Amino acid sequence: MRIALVAVILFAAGCPGGPNIPEPDECRSPNGVGLSSLELGVSSSAGSFQSWTDHQVVPIVWGPQGGAMIVTRIRATGYTGDCMLQRTRVLDAAMNPIYDFRTPLNVYTQDDGSKLTDDFYMIGGFYRQTVVTVETEVGGTTVQHKIWLDAVSQSPTLESVTPTSVEVGVGDSVEVSVELAQPVVQGTPIEADVWYDTLAGVTTEPILSGERTGSVIVEGLAPGQTTLSVGLHNQRVDLDVTVTE
Repeated sequence: MRIALVAVILFAAGCPGGPNIPEPDECRSPNGVGLSSLELGVSSSAGSFQSWTDHQVVPIVWGPQGGAMIVTRIRATGYTGDCMLQRTRVLDAAMNPIYDFRTPLNVYTQDDGSKLTDDFYMIGGFYRQTVVTVETEVGGTTVQHKIWLDAVSQSPTLESVTPTSVEVGVGDSVEVSVELAQPVVQGTPIEADVWYDTLAGVTTEPILSGERTGSVIVEGLAPGQTTLSVGLHNQRVDLDVTVTE
């Protein structure tokens, strides 16, 4: 008997209604006083914060449903709280708002004493080779950057799943490699949704920023045969799994 076991690989991005989409890291009770500086930027693959500069090229990130997004996070110095009320807007060339996000966000203390939010995803009608202004206001302090959008971060495509047939004993596990044709865009790790059956269990390792290769770990639960379908958008590769005694 063959039972379908599906693992759909998707962007961890902010398109409404999609699976594996991270919600903004919201908090309920804004607090904190004092603000020495305010920055917008991203975190590098090494984990360090990189502040945006005016006229910087910023990639458009494509979500699982094809939505265009900009990823950013906020860093503040001198801020004493852990729940920051902020408002972030994206303005077009005529300074008309095309995105407006006002909600308290959790902030986390860094080694240098600054406070940093998690990534959040700004969703809108963004187009490559256009200029937009991103503006964030916290406690009367405003930071604003005019940035150049480009599609250097087109959605990665699935290159290969290796091997496509595995045998694993009950209680044992085997690793299957998942490789993309392009590196994952900074700030948007690839993850997997997994549905289990009675024969095999599955865990996944995300493909991180700047990388192309991740893995699916298949564990034998009961003897028999099943199929693991590994997909990215409309691409799919079947992985045959035989579980032995």
